[in-house]
Amino acid sequence: MVPLRDEPRKPVLRIPRFSLLAPIVRGAAWVGVLPEPIGWYIRPPAGRSWFTLFPWAGLLFAGAAAGVLIDQARDRASERRLVARLTGGGLALFCVAYAGSYLPSICAHSAFWTTSPSYFFIRVGLMTAFIGVAYLWMQRPSADRWSPMMVFGRHSLFVYFIHVEMAYGVVTYPLHKRLPLPWAFTAFAIFTGMMLGAAVLKGRFDASRRRPSPS
Repeated sequence: MVPLRDEPRKPVLRIPRFSLLAPIVRGAAWVGVLPEPIGWYIRPPAGRSWFTLFPWAGLLFAGAAAGVLIDQARDRASERRLVARLTGGGLALFCVAYAGSYLPSICAHSAFWTTSPSYFFIRVGLMTAFIGVAYLWMQRPSADRWSPMMVFGRHSLFVYFIHVEMAYGVVTYPLHKRLPLPWAFTAFAIFTGMMLGAAVLKGRFDASRRRPSPS
């Protein structure tokens, strides 16, 4: 029987595969033979930057690997050590990937914003490093009262579903690529607040449905 501590190896090994295969798969001729609705999951149409299977499915395995490691922490001391390692490792990965983005890509026909391994690992490194920020936030004295981070965590799939249309759909289309940087940050703050409000309402609605009706 394989020990529990060996479980993260498979998702960890799959992370670079999705990143390194992205330029190869997207340029493959067989993708054009597929029906368009299926082929778009692998290679988006010209002028589009959709979240395709390659390389972005690798983020799933990155999160799974981190989750399995965190789940193995059995006490506060081991949890703190793990968070420190994840934070330091994430920062190191970000720095290496960022420096590598200025070097010629190891993958032919790679575009930085879509199929570049550097861009992929920059994102993985930043998100891994932010585990430490999240951990510190949850150590504050009032963490057991109410936390926007926990609200987003409980309703992450719901928030993802509604944010796609709000961020990329026709509702905000007139604003795409038209806001100066200060207004972009302002819009981001407003958007985040709206998503938090929607998640809070979703939580209250779920709670009301679970509440037994008066006899």
